[in-house]
Amino acid sequence: MRRPTGGQAVLHDQELTYAVVLAREHLEPYSKREVYRFIADLLVDALRRLGIECYSSRSRSGSPHNPDCFSSTGEYEIASPAGRKLIGSAQILGRLASLQHGSVPLDRSYRSIERFLTLPPAPAVPAGSLSEELGRPVSFTEVTAAFKEAACAALPTSEQDLSPREWEAVAELERSKYGTDLWNLGS
Repeated sequence: MRRPTGGQAVLHDQELTYAVVLAREHLEPYSKREVYRFIADLLVDALRRLGIECYSSRSRSGSPHNPDCFSSTGEYEIASPAGRKLIGSAQILGRLASLQHGSVPLDRSYRSIERFLTLPPAPAVPAGSLSEELGRPVSFTEVTAAFKEAACAALPTSEQDLSPREWEAVAELERSKYGTDLWNLGS
């Protein structure tokens, strides 16, 4: 399936997938680049809370024609000091809202995408993962806690802003739709 944001191929396995949606009234007068920068700063903060040194790329590296998302780094994507891509992101800015989403690999399992793609020679700097950067396994729970802390620090809303009725709606959507095999696996 093609994402509305475009981008290269990603094998979603053992990762944190994030999405940030900002309504048009929250975007004015910000440009697409400023939204990318804001979210990149949030992502860098999350990884640093885990003890991972990283930076927001200010230029492209690798070939944009390679179908593997983690074989090249775009502007405002997150990389290690050695240049290994740690988070792949894509964004679309529409009339009503902005959507940015991305993949944060916890380990190297996403690299098995190479079995399904015709790839050019290996990139000069291989892709990374959070476990590799930390030198130990990292859990989904640990990573989501760090991202939650970074998001709460950067964004003006919090869980306390939801009413009990809204929390009930969240739980019902998770149970009846987003937590089902039909939604997640298409079968």
